[in-house]
Amino acid sequence: AVLGRSRQRTGASQWRLFRSVEHESTFVETFVVRSWGEHMHQHHTRLTGQDLLIEQAVEAYTDGEPVSQHHLAVRDPR
Repeated sequence: AVLGRSRQRTGASQWRLFRSVEHESTFVETFVVRSWGEHMHQHHTRLTGQDLLIEQAVEAYTDGEPVSQHHLAVRDPR
């Protein structure tokens, strides 16, 4: 919940944390921002020292490096 509030404070309009049914120790975080530019702004200008501490605390629970994927909305799927 703390990470979600951090994401929303830095520009995310939606945030969710999912846990795998098959692998209970696997989690997936998703969040939505308005645009790719907003996402870059979120990473490079809106993060505070506290936000970085929150991310580091979450990463301490991971085995290895977290995997990131970025997806862009399709405006007109035709």
